[in-house]
Amino acid sequence: MTQGAPVNLLFVEDSAEDVQLALRALSRDGVEALWRQVDSQSAMKVALAEGQPDAILSDFSMPGFDGLEALLLAREFAPNVPFIFLSGTIGEERAIAAIRMGATDYVLKSSMRRLGTAVKRALSETEERNAYETRIRYLANYDALSDLPNRSLLADRTAQAIAHARQTGRTCGLIVLNIDRFKLVNEGFGQAVGDALLKLLAERLRAAVREGDTLARLGADSFAVLAANLLRPDETMALVRKIQQAALLPFALDGRELHVSLSFGASTFPRDGEDFEALLRNADAAMQRVKSAGGNGFQYYAAAMTRDATERVELENALRVAAERGELALHYQPQVEIASGRISGLEALMRWHHPERGLISPAQFIPIAEESDLIQSLGEWALSTACRQLSEWDAHGHPAPRVAVNVSARQFRSPGFADMVARSLRERRIDPSRLELELTESVLIDNREEAVAVLGQLKTLGAQIAVDDFGTGYSSLSYLSGLPVDCLKIDRSFVVQTTDGGRGAAIAQAIISLGQSLRLRVLAEGVETPEQLEFLRRHGCKEYQGHLFSRPRTVEAVTGLLAVRGTIASDAALRAGAAKTASGPASRGRLRGSEAAKRTLTPGTYKGFKRNHDGSWTCVAESTIQRHSGRIQVMPGATFLPGVKFMGVDLVDLLESLAETKSIES
Repeated sequence: MTQGAPVNLLFVEDSAEDVQLALRALSRDGVEALWRQVDSQSAMKVALAEGQPDAILSDFSMPGFDGLEALLLAREFAPNVPFIFLSGTIGEERAIAAIRMGATDYVLKSSMRRLGTAVKRALSETEERNAYETRIRYLANYDALSDLPNRSLLADRTAQAIAHARQTGRTCGLIVLNIDRFKLVNEGFGQAVGDALLKLLAERLRAAVREGDTLARLGADSFAVLAANLLRPDETMALVRKIQQAALLPFALDGRELHVSLSFGASTFPRDGEDFEALLRNADAAMQRVKSAGGNGFQYYAAAMTRDATERVELENALRVAAERGELALHYQPQVEIASGRISGLEALMRWHHPERGLISPAQFIPIAEESDLIQSLGEWALSTACRQLSEWDAHGHPAPRVAVNVSARQFRSPGFADMVARSLRERRIDPSRLELELTESVLIDNREEAVAVLGQLKTLGAQIAVDDFGTGYSSLSYLSGLPVDCLKIDRSFVVQTTDGGRGAAIAQAIISLGQSLRLRVLAEGVETPEQLEFLRRHGCKEYQGHLFSRPRTVEAVTGLLAVRGTIASDAALRAGAAKTASGPASRGRLRGSEAAKRTLTPGTYKGFKRNHDGSWTCVAESTIQRHSGRIQVMPGATFLPGVKFMGVDLVDLLESLAETKSIES
């Protein structure tokens, strides 16, 4: 019914006089009507067949036609038309029964003044219901924010395009596009700005696509374009370029200009799939490959992408239960004082041994954890496990000086992180200074105020803080000076270049100087050769870790290593011991190490050991000494002076002997 237009009424009534009374009552209430009167079932069927009225007004009792029969007939042929009983004989109980059968309302002929109100209300409710149903039907096929077709309508049109392609021998393509880093817009400027950006982008996309193509919003920050009736699959590339050009100009939003980039993936029928779901899945896989490479690009689907995506989902699902199934473990890589060769700390590194796949590389599962919601729970597991292991080493008399645990950005920013650290330390009765938390530069810079607040809580506990992979990001004196950190870790990418004398060596030297100026410990990662270690020693770096000393080891191996290293004294103690034992007798017709020290020896290197001018030997690479009673494992950095025993053995004496018999394995 149009506003102000006459109401089209159908009277089911045997009395023409009563119809006129009703029309006058409606007129007094401002309702003008076009009307028709019927008084039999057949006449009513004819009237409804010729056109549906805006409302039906029916008597309840008529000589040749019953009002309830009229109601049933109306619900069959005009189910959405209001039906009002207008009767002088209907009682309250029958009226209620009639309404339960589908009547809209009832009005007594003795209260005709209510008729206008009842008709207006019924028509209004019908309009509202019709509008609601229309909206529901619209939303079933269109996106409410952008007014673009949704996934459901896109699926229907893709099926039509595929059917057409089969008949004509042509092809069609599906392009999925995603706004790069859209989450930052919502977080930085609010959801209202994010929604406005989506609307503006939708308008530009509408203008860019061809007539006959379908542009749809898949949800959040993802859109899709169905390119139908293509001669060749590569025609989608031209459409992608046009969309890229449309998105190139900045978007004016809330008094600011925003620049966005898009990641595209495309699949084509029939090469990449023969139905909508396959085409969409494969186009999305191609788009995700672009995003993983940094975004702002285009990629056609390749079959390997589906295998990669399937592999990723399977790994993520397995990773969710890996901890509770006992598949995760921490291995520990020693951190060593360069001057003394002592183990100064251990870095805890997560390992995953899958029951079917075997050992899965951290390079494979850590990125999956970071992209999902798993990294926080895995980080908490690692911290708790490291604290428990520290406690167990203490209980068995092999205390580790310090254990470093990596902390992800999400874990660091999670509410209550410092409380969780405090709880882990308290439960295991660990001195907080023996726990070091490793954070990347980006974590400390992205939200400096928040980072300083959390670091302050951790320092109040007594925990140590290390900046991991230092030199790869914002490395500067200004940002470091305001952060309560204890250690800088030189990234291995610079360490491996130290022997080349180039830019990497200069950066490593600068980091060491920066750490010294701020009175911070400096630890070099990834040390693999004696030459790299010598560079670090020469420039004042105090600690290192890497394969030169030891690869990451199991708990059992590290326990034995702690026990062995615990028997090595400092240089001062070694020299004091040497003075007391220098006069020991010779044996087996050879000069003992103490006597050898009295003569000038030519420095030389034998496999993993280096003979020094003073007769001492220094281990420069992880080595194993074979004896008749077993093997002795020696780590880089350890220096052995004449006359001093290691594990009950005078190693200088033994090394001189082994150098002659060539029994040293390295």
